[in-house]
Amino acid sequence: MPRIHPDELTLLNLVDSLRLAGLDRALLHLTSCPDCQTRARAFAGGDGGHPRSDGRVLLWPVRSDYAPVLGRGSHDLLQRAAAFEHERVDAALRWSELARLAPEAIERVLEEDPRCRSWGFVELLLEGSRDRMARDAAEAEQLAQLAHAQVVRLDTGYYGSARLADLAARCLGQIAHARQESRDLAAAERAFADAEALLRSGTRDPLERAELWSLRAALHRRQGRIGEAEHLLQRAFDIFRTAGEPHRAGRCQVGLADLARCAGDGQRAIERLRGALPMLDPGVEPGLELIARHNLISFLAEAGFYLAGRRLIAESRAVYRRFPAPPVQSRRAWVEGRIAGGLGQLASAERAFRIAREGLDREGLARDAAQVALELADVLLRQQRSREAGEIAEVADALLRDRREGEAQAAVPSPEFPFPGPGHSLFAGGA
Repeated sequence: MPRIHPDELTLLNLVDSLRLAGLDRALLHLTSCPDCQTRARAFAGGDGGHPRSDGRVLLWPVRSDYAPVLGRGSHDLLQRAAAFEHERVDAALRWSELARLAPEAIERVLEEDPRCRSWGFVELLLEGSRDRMARDAAEAEQLAQLAHAQVVRLDTGYYGSARLADLAARCLGQIAHARQESRDLAAAERAFADAEALLRSGTRDPLERAELWSLRAALHRRQGRIGEAEHLLQRAFDIFRTAGEPHRAGRCQVGLADLARCAGDGQRAIERLRGALPMLDPGVEPGLELIARHNLISFLAEAGFYLAGRRLIAESRAVYRRFPAPPVQSRRAWVEGRIAGGLGQLASAERAFRIAREGLDREGLARDAAQVALELADVLLRQQRSREAGEIAEVADALLRDRREGEAQAAVPSPEFPFPGPGHSLFAGGA
């Protein structure tokens, strides 16, 4: 058989064209993913790597020139990428006009406005759903439902039925995530099952599967199915790392750290978070770096590594300053109190615990405030202020006891931030 490898210049031109189109990451994935390589060979005229032939192949007497063919392919690719980018810009402009409306008003516009019938607009609806998740899970679900309904209106001939199946599965995953946040766990399970079925009829992109698995892991975590959650997150982590997606792999690491801590393996949780920090991109999810740093500080304090925790707090001051929201600053004070108490700095610990308790109480986080009060009482006892400590502890213990009776298997409140799901984190920068 003749050698058919393109020369260096032709390959360089192809790679440059893909980079200009914003598809260099897709090329990197293609060169490392056996599944995608097999499908690409099939699209190029082969079947599982075995070329089809209608007759005898003649040997070419001279080295063939692939530059014209690759040039045409690159041109078509650039045109498609430019069209998609234009579509996204137009969708962003339209969404800026609709984003402040209630979901019911948005739904009426979607049914009538052809400018909203694009892949880019569905992505923006999903992004809006993620943005509203922490504030209102029901509204977040409504936006995800609108995104799912909009997929049906998209042009199958233009986007391809398999790709639209992937997009619909992404919408269902977000719907399931919103239902989980609303504690409708049975409905969340049904939506996840539907999303899995859609992915089987889609492009079978491993990144889509990994994103869905990381969402489903959060549901298993809430259900107490720690082993299943860890299995899904580990599979998602392996896919993201192999595909050259360090930030999404790092997000999985943060989740795996939470699961390790739930399983009683504090050292493993610390190792996971230390590995995650270099992988996270604050420009993608600003709040995720905060969650990773803060939870690592909390785990270090819990394990008795007070000096290491205090050092990391000092290194993280700039990150904390970007998040002045009361829940963030109250939890920061909480963990600072634990570290100060562990180092025997009782006056500093008392001051930090009082700040944390007052802040959490103002935010309506009564269980957390009660737990801080118990830790404050312990610090007061160590200062021989037993009467004051007893009064604080009695009120806090009664509150926690009442709450535990109303919540089956309620966990002891702690300073960590919640299990991090995919998409926008609980806190946006400056919130």
